[in-house]
Amino acid sequence: MLPRVADSLSFLYLENVRVVQDDTGVCAYVEQPDGGTSRVYLPVAAISCILFGTGTSVTQPAMATCARHNTTVLWTGAGGVRMYSGSLAPNLTTEWLERQVRAWADDSTRLAVAARMYSMRFGAEVPAGTSLNTLRGLEGQSKPESTMAGTGRIEPDAQFVVISTTAVPDYVRGSLSRWLTEPAPGLYVGSISARVRDSLWEQVSAAVGEGAAVCVHPTDNEQRYVIKTAGERRRRVMDFDGLQLIAFRDLNPPGQGNQNEQPPF
Repeated sequence: MLPRVADSLSFLYLENVRVVQDDTGVCAYVEQPDGGTSRVYLPVAAISCILFGTGTSVTQPAMATCARHNTTVLWTGAGGVRMYSGSLAPNLTTEWLERQVRAWADDSTRLAVAARMYSMRFGAEVPAGTSLNTLRGLEGQSKPESTMAGTGRIEPDAQFVVISTTAVPDYVRGSLSRWLTEPAPGLYVGSISARVRDSLWEQVSAAVGEGAAVCVHPTDNEQRYVIKTAGERRRRVMDFDGLQLIAFRDLNPPGQGNQNEQPPF
């Protein structure tokens, strides 16, 4: 999955750390004042640029992961004041920007590109002889159909998402940690686009196995959020006319009362 720049955070500056790749993702080892070491996982797929300052080292697998996710790496002086060298992912070139500039600079090609984009977006052919101003008017009339549930509100690019996992494979945790932050074991939070969120949840759902996972993110309904689950869980999400409620599976056989009743968690 190749991320867009719009899906990423701006930059991260590191100093006096060692960056390595482990079984779940890229992490930085930070020395504490008491002599201990802390391990901080870096969401490299969600960062546009990482600046390595003084006293920083990085392993080859960690650099390979950064390149795989189109993360630019720069080696700088103290505080990021002076750049000594940099690593740019091969996919981050100006080729498409140059093509866009050439198409925009010519009136005929600009109109042809706009008409093609209109057809791809709205599924309707543009009549021959339509001017650019007329095409803009047609797009304005059709735009409400592309908004969320016809409410006239456009879905934002980045939304807050929460994903909780239990007993999932390490490589799934690694995929999540490259985009989201893990404040507690198995709990991942962050702001990502709907495209990235759906792709991550698809990976989690396909590999959950005997584990379980829950995803909560905003949406345009009465509750303003939606709950998605994967795997076997005691809790089940039930839909009551658009209202999502949680049902607990009864663990006690009928007729045995509450002798073995489990707490509702």
